[in-house]
Amino acid sequence: LAANYIKQRMEEYGYSVQIQVFPAYEFDIMADNDVNYFNLNPYNSKVIGEGHNVIAELPTQQNTDKYLILCAHYDTVSKELGIIDNTSGVLTLLELARQISESNLPFNLRFIFFSSEERFLMGSRYYVSNLSENDLDKIIACINVDMVGYAKGQELVVATPYFANDPHDPLAGIGNALTDEWQRIFPQMNTPVKYSASSDHVSFEKKRIPNMMITQKYFDYETVIKKDSDFENLSVDELVNTVNLLKEYIVKLNIENISYQGIALFYTKKNISHTSFARVRRVN
Repeated sequence: LAANYIKQRMEEYGYSVQIQVFPAYEFDIMADNDVNYFNLNPYNSKVIGEGHNVIAELPTQQNTDKYLILCAHYDTVSKELGIIDNTSGVLTLLELARQISESNLPFNLRFIFFSSEERFLMGSRYYVSNLSENDLDKIIACINVDMVGYAKGQELVVATPYFANDPHDPLAGIGNALTDEWQRIFPQMNTPVKYSASSDHVSFEKKRIPNMMITQKYFDYETVIKKDSDFENLSVDELVNTVNLLKEYIVKLNIENISYQGIALFYTKKNISHTSFARVRRVN
């Protein structure tokens, strides 16, 4: 029902939409490294259901095969409405898609509403694992929206899947090309960069696709443990602000500044806490 609702809305906004169906297995496991991340059925267990990714595309009038991915997951955990996690992200992308549909951007747009994020990121893992090298080379970047518009939350932040670089602030993530562009476009905001490696942008990271997530800095304990079934927790004003910022960011995004930048860790044998950072580019 949710997938069909999203599909209908996006078609009304002029997008071509397909639903990607993928199997859900009886036993699965959270992948913890690059080797097994895209092994979606590590135990060869039986199929017990299916997930549905909603993929909506809008071609630009300009001559390019490059496209920007914007994504949000629309599933939630059992017995919750998921008002914050992640109805908020879905609403943000739906309204953004409506507003930006007539913009003549220098790249194509692909909105993806992922299923099964709460089940070890299965929706995005399936999607990314089925992309060819040619498909991967066409992706400029992935921008993920997860848990925004919370009435009691703190300021909007951009997030990367990199560990904290400040021992006094475990949420202080390390920036990349996309977050650098955010700071260039919104210098007055001084937007914090947060560490977050538990949402769908991580699947793109595993293929060295530039990525970041839009979220909020802190949530109260009730929301963190998924007790987000109350509509009063959702702030329309916060959602409107998020939509406006994302739209401006996409319109002003300079794709010449975007390349994959990962973090490489090097540990000394004598002191494992010693860390140095290296930025690396994805080589096409």
